Amino acid sequence: MSEIKQIENIKQQFTLNTHTETRNKAIDALSAYGNNGIDAINDLMRITVNDEVKIHGLETIKKIKDSMKK
Repeated sequence: MSEIKQIENIKQQFTLNTHTETRNKAIDALSAYGNNGIDAINDLMRITVNDEVKIHGLETIKKIKDSMKK
């Protein structure tokens, strides 16, 4: 399965579920895709109203960017 398809599947799991823990796990899974993961996480942050999930997403993006600088 292509990387784009995998990312789309994870994004779909995020949108179909409202549980904070499950959504955070989807964000964690997207972090493995580097820049493409950042783009996907940003997309998901636009559609969620849960502050805990938003914070987790933003922290994850920061970690990805920090790891790419090294």
